[in-house]
Amino acid sequence: MEEGAGSRLEVRLSGPGVRQGKVSVGDLSLIADAIQTSLERFAERATEGGPSLRRGPRSKEAKMLVGLFVTGIKSGSTVIEFEPSHGQVDLTGERLGASLFREWIDGIQSLEDPARPPPVKFDRGVLSGLHQLHSALARGIDKIEFEWKNHRHTSRGVFDAVTAKRTEALLLLPARNRRSIVGVMLEADFHSPDAAFTVYTTDGQSVRCTAGEEDLGTVLVGLMHMVRISGEAELDPTTGTIRTIRADSVELEGEGELPGYPVVAVHDFWSSPSITTLEERLGIRAYDPKQKGEWEPPTDDEWERYKRAVSDRRRGPPAVQ
Repeated sequence: MEEGAGSRLEVRLSGPGVRQGKVSVGDLSLIADAIQTSLERFAERATEGGPSLRRGPRSKEAKMLVGLFVTGIKSGSTVIEFEPSHGQVDLTGERLGASLFREWIDGIQSLEDPARPPPVKFDRGVLSGLHQLHSALARGIDKIEFEWKNHRHTSRGVFDAVTAKRTEALLLLPARNRRSIVGVMLEADFHSPDAAFTVYTTDGQSVRCTAGEEDLGTVLVGLMHMVRISGEAELDPTTGTIRTIRADSVELEGEGELPGYPVVAVHDFWSSPSITTLEERLGIRAYDPKQKGEWEPPTDDEWERYKRAVSDRRRGPPAVQ
């Protein structure tokens, strides 16, 4: 039997906020994005050996090995079925990347035991991607169970309050200039390889941030909402304030905007002043066609030079003989 015929990842949700056989679009997006982000970072860490957080897009090999499709939602609590996005197998008949799924789930299971050190491949990037699932726990989901199945192996792991707490504790271990901020995301630039955006914090600062392409969806959803950004920070050497953050975690903080300010206040903050107001501020006088200009008209020689310059430009450079 070929591995590609039966390989799948099942994610079972349980808790008071779970409806049998159904999952909200928001929860599905959050869970799928967290799983895919953590898996891709894990695959890159495993195949390339370096840190999973770095500038630039994720490697094509990592995406290929652990890419997922949602193939169905079943009842029995709620079970989301994922299938790997490619069907390539090695000479033994095992799907390429199958071991990565097993190792990733085994690593999640190891986080349940505080006495066990996390796997070496579970670096800060992998953990922060996984930790995004803690937002689902605040939505009435008590437990997220993972099960990878194929004709040879079955691996199981659980993400719950215990796992979330352990993950958070690992992420809080000392790191060079690691910082977290909470604020409203009001600007974003999607043209660069990395998503660039500005967060206006609750204490009145504006911090420029960048995040990898795996966080593009979260950045788009987070515009004009409260977010928590964590990552390596560049600090002002004089004041110690945060200048920029290279984010390894972008998390939505609830559904609202800046506490105490309605969404219309955000729109008003960014609305442009009227042309009349700008004219008054800059001292610009309105044009009156009847009023004689205060400038000197060009002389005949100046006018002729201008016409020759325009004519030469229209003709273009002389042809090369």
